[in-house]
Amino acid sequence: MGPDESREVDGSREQGALGGQTALVRQMERAWQLPKEPPGSQVPIIGPVVSFFWRAWTRCTTGWKVEHLVEQQNQYNKLVLELAREVGQVQIGLVDRDRRVEQGFSDRDRRIRARFEMLDQLIDQQADLIADRGMGISSLAAGVSRLSMRVEELERLVQEAAEDEPA
Repeated sequence: MGPDESREVDGSREQGALGGQTALVRQMERAWQLPKEPPGSQVPIIGPVVSFFWRAWTRCTTGWKVEHLVEQQNQYNKLVLELAREVGQVQIGLVDRDRRVEQGFSDRDRRIRARFEMLDQLIDQQADLIADRGMGISSLAAGVSRLSMRVEELERLVQEAAEDEPA
């Protein structure tokens, strides 16, 4: 997926990223803790006996050192899991903020387009007046002056709308 495809209008890519992150956190929740004992053997009758001796041998030879390392690793894994949860919450907040900013830009663009359409209508009205009434130069200049004032007012409104938008 290229950089041009990073955003989709319906937000499905963002949901996919959040879903993948959520699935990863769930997987981490299931696997963060190391087992203290090795898994048992699945071989009938002989398997449990072999497992018993293997566990006894492991406890005697390395258990005193390995237990500490397993506990230390479990503490580290738990901290990483908590960090992943916090990152997920921050990511959700950023996606929500991004959606609100995009909505604000869309609203502002819609208002600007409406104002330009109104300006086009005013220009058309002035042109119609000139054509219908056969206005002279002085009345044409007065109309242009009124139109210029209206354009300046619209530009001021657009500027105010842009300043009122959230950053």
